[in-house]
Amino acid sequence: MGKLTVTAGLCLVIATLVSVSTASRAHSLRLVCHFNLDAKNRPTYGKFTVSDINPNLCTHLIFASADINNLKHLAYNHQNDEEHYWSCNGLKARNPKLKTLLAVGGSTFHTQKFTTMVATEANRKTFIESVIRLLRYYGFDGLNVDWRYPGSAYKQKFTLLCKELKEAFLAESKLTGRDSLIVTASVSAMKATIDACYEVTEIAKHLDFINVMTYDFHDSSGRFTRHHTPLYKGLQDNGDNIYLNAAYAMWYWKNRGAPKYKLNLGIALHGKTFTLSSTSSHLGASVNGPGKGGSYTNTAGLLAYYEICHFLPGATVQFIPDQKVPYATKGDQWVGYDNNYSLVHKVKFIKNNGFGGAFLTSLDLDDFSGYFCKQGNYPFTSHLHSLLIPALITTVGMEQATSKNAQEIWSLDNTVKAVTTQQPPPLKTPVMEGYMGSTPTLVTHIVITTVVME
Repeated sequence: MGKLTVTAGLCLVIATLVSVSTASRAHSLRLVCHFNLDAKNRPTYGKFTVSDINPNLCTHLIFASADINNLKHLAYNHQNDEEHYWSCNGLKARNPKLKTLLAVGGSTFHTQKFTTMVATEANRKTFIESVIRLLRYYGFDGLNVDWRYPGSAYKQKFTLLCKELKEAFLAESKLTGRDSLIVTASVSAMKATIDACYEVTEIAKHLDFINVMTYDFHDSSGRFTRHHTPLYKGLQDNGDNIYLNAAYAMWYWKNRGAPKYKLNLGIALHGKTFTLSSTSSHLGASVNGPGKGGSYTNTAGLLAYYEICHFLPGATVQFIPDQKVPYATKGDQWVGYDNNYSLVHKVKFIKNNGFGGAFLTSLDLDDFSGYFCKQGNYPFTSHLHSLLIPALITTVGMEQATSKNAQEIWSLDNTVKAVTTQQPPPLKTPVMEGYMGSTPTLVTHIVITTVVME
């Protein structure tokens, strides 16, 4: 029998483990990955298309997004969408277990299109019939409703939409003998918005899973630096700020009536940035507004994960112990983001508390080509996959081991360092990644120096 020998240099190994084994879970964990096709318009190395997607990284893939036209039909939203739909569902040839969903709505969507569509039973019926036709024609497995946000006036209409979608999907499945289409929703993590917009117990009956957008809790409209995607309440938080964290939002959805196994914790592939107003750079330091936009995403106050990789050399990195998230500073720029270390804490929270999985947004903001971070393709998503859905042998592991350079995974030091080694020889079989025994191990530095097949 062949033997795989891996020689690795290890330093600063930390024994903080994700301690819940796969066997202890009553449901399969999900890694739901959202991607935004508008990223096809970004320049050069930031340009992202369906062909850049690795279909083995996610259990579910959400294509964002479709439109609602004047006829109340689900409709195309991009030039050449028909080609993009075929390409998206063609990914299932490489991963037959992958489920694809088409999203409708989003942060820039005109809310009036939703409100007009849900206003009457006839309008909803017209929309739902068009949804079934389009999803079946292109081979999607379901619809993700991304309505931001229904508001109190349309709270019951949103419930009716979820209910009627699910009932129509089940009826169509019974009639055709095909697997039922699934219906999901992306929802707010803000307590006040949850109270105003959702009949939680009712919509949870009809949704197959719920993506809780546990990020963007803070932005540069405030006067002080705050992290936009904390896992827990911070020691400095008071008043309504105590609600602005992922743990509170997930438990609030559960306590309002949503089963835990249906709830996915949102994880962002973007950081939120501030411009500091003084030499103070700590959490809570005063600011002058948003930080500089990235060269590729070109949005003030926001950096893609791959743009953060370019920001980090020469930056000072701090970890917020109570909130379990990092931030980095350089000059007058401050960015709060997620990294491999904070992912360990978030996955541990998901597993220990029996939640359904993670909702990752947006794939096009990861270093999908490996150009920026020099850690192989999709370093953030790959690490999240290895923690959330560990497997003895993964194609992800093979891709990472054969990347151009073996890199330091992350650093807990204040100064970011980079470690590179000679390129390892190509492998003939996948290697084990992110798996030691029954749980993934947190390692601050790992450099693969030799890989030998015998």
